[in-house]
Amino acid sequence: MNTVDLSKYRKNSQGHLVPLEDIPEIKLQRDDLVRELVNQAVDYRVALEAFKLQAENDIEAHIELAADQFDVKLGSDKGNLSLSSLDGQYQVKISTERLIQFDENIEAAKKCMDDYLEKATQADKNLRKLLKSIFHVNDAGNLDAKKLLMLDKLDIDDDNWKKAMAIIQKAKDTSQTKRYMRFYQRVGKERKWAQISLNFSGIEVADDGEDSNG
Repeated sequence: MNTVDLSKYRKNSQGHLVPLEDIPEIKLQRDDLVRELVNQAVDYRVALEAFKLQAENDIEAHIELAADQFDVKLGSDKGNLSLSSLDGQYQVKISTERLIQFDENIEAAKKCMDDYLEKATQADKNLRKLLKSIFHVNDAGNLDAKKLLMLDKLDIDDDNWKKAMAIIQKAKDTSQTKRYMRFYQRVGKERKWAQISLNFSGIEVADDGEDSNG
């Protein structure tokens, strides 16, 4: 049985093997470029995950060590804090944000709002548009909690609306938290704090000869 020499082919989007001689050179170069960059991105992502885990563990150990000075045992619910270097040049900030999510009861709230809009012929067009957008889930499958909770501030005297607001409060779940870690350094002559971005899109590449540290 003859085996296929895969080095002489590239797979297309349909999964078919295409001989290299049938592929324009510019497309082969593009394929090589994309594969190389994506592989590097995966490696950096793995390194970033490892750094995050190490940083979290190291900070946790430092906090526990500080508490041990006073013979205090800390629980799992820790608040916000800042750690600074002795020279005041660097800083690490840790903040905890309580996540707002909604359980299955939110569907009942949406139905009450739909009933309100169905009967409220004079309802503002902007309000109709707002409600439609609020109940549109994002890419993560979640509702915009802040916008949804803002609805309670609207002064609407209607039984269905009031029922919807009550259900939203019951459907709200704030049991989960998310911890953020941010790194800062002082830059420039004025030594202002600047966040060290670990977000790829937030990184600005300095021009040649420009010192990002001032």
